[in-house]
Amino acid sequence: MAVLIWIIVGIVILGGAAALVVVGLRTARQAGGEEQDPIMARLAEASQRGDTLASLEQIELSQPFSERVIVPILKRVGEMSTR
Repeated sequence: MAVLIWIIVGIVILGGAAALVVVGLRTARQAGGEEQDPIMARLAEASQRGDTLASLEQIELSQPFSERVIVPILKRVGEMSTR
């Protein structure tokens, strides 16, 4: 039973490390190009298509869940671990 717990703990640790690596690579890739506010990019894209967006909340909610919640949480965890 103790071996099973250690296996589960190991899998969770490896999964967390993999998530931090993915977020780090994604951030590095975005920082390599022109740094642009994602909300402003979406607003410009919507205005080019002719879409009318009622509010900033609607723009933010149009982003995928992972970009709104998961990525910022993992970035903060990564920042805290480097301190």
